[in-house]
Amino acid sequence: MESTFQKRCPKCNTEVSHDAYFCLHCGEPLKEGEIDISVAKQIRIYLVSFFLAPFGIGYVIKYLKQKEEKPKVIGVIALILTILAIVVVVYLTQKTFEQYSQLELIGL
Repeated sequence: MESTFQKRCPKCNTEVSHDAYFCLHCGEPLKEGEIDISVAKQIRIYLVSFFLAPFGIGYVIKYLKQKEEKPKVIGVIALILTILAIVVVVYLTQKTFEQYSQLELIGL
């Protein structure tokens, strides 16, 4: 009978299963879990990145750190949307203050 313990934890040297995500003895991460790149998840990431721009940075970091190409593309798109949203907010805020200043000048 072949054992399912095929590798050792790099931190505590305990035998662990080859498909384990973390060591059961010390909790050391052994491999990263798969990242969700479903269409629904992408839509949520893009909406958060644009409408809640600062929170999009978390997705950007998480997805750009991945090794596969598809998550990196999602991270780049989230970064672009986050930057675009910040630029739009700054522009609209500037225009609003300009209009308010003009109204003050004419006494309204």
